[in-house]
Amino acid sequence: MATRSISILREVVPASGARLGALSQFGVNNRYSSRVIVFPDRVGAQIQSQFTIPADYVATPTVEIVMPTIGTGQSIRWRFEYNVIADNQSMDPGSADETLGVTRNESANPLRNRSVTVTPAVPANFNANEICLWNLIRRSDQAADDSYSDVLVSDLVFRYSDV
Repeated sequence: MATRSISILREVVPASGARLGALSQFGVNNRYSSRVIVFPDRVGAQIQSQFTIPADYVATPTVEIVMPTIGTGQSIRWRFEYNVIADNQSMDPGSADETLGVTRNESANPLRNRSVTVTPAVPANFNANEICLWNLIRRSDQAADDSYSDVLVSDLVFRYSDV
C-alpha cells in the first residue's frame, strides 16, 4: 500500500465572511499570485465543497489543512465536518457523519508554509467512489483561537492508502 494525495480545495463555496484572495496580497515580493481562501477573525467563517473518494481508496483517511502563515505566532482553531454519501443517499443530510476539531500554532514569520492534519475517528465512513461533502470552519469564538487577524488556507489535501 502506498499513501496517495488529492487536493480537495476546488470549486469551494465561501460563507460567513470567508472569501477568495491572492497570496500576493499578503506578501512583500508579490512574485506569485496563488489563490488562497481568507478566513477573517469572524465566528463561523467557512468554506464548503465536495469530492469523490478515489477508486483506489482503501484506508487511513486524513485531511491536511495547508496554511501560509501571516506571521502572528498565534493559534488557529478549525472544525472539519463531513458526510460521505453512498449511492441513493440524500445529498442533503441533517447532521454530519463526524465533526472534528484541530488547533494549529502559526509561525511568527510571515508566509511560512504550515499545515495541520485532521484524522477521522471513523475511517469506515469512507468508501471508494462515494461523494464526500465537507465544511471547514474557523472557530475564532474558542479560546484555542487567539489570532485576531485573517488566516489563509492555500490547500486542503485528502490523503489515503491505496490498494
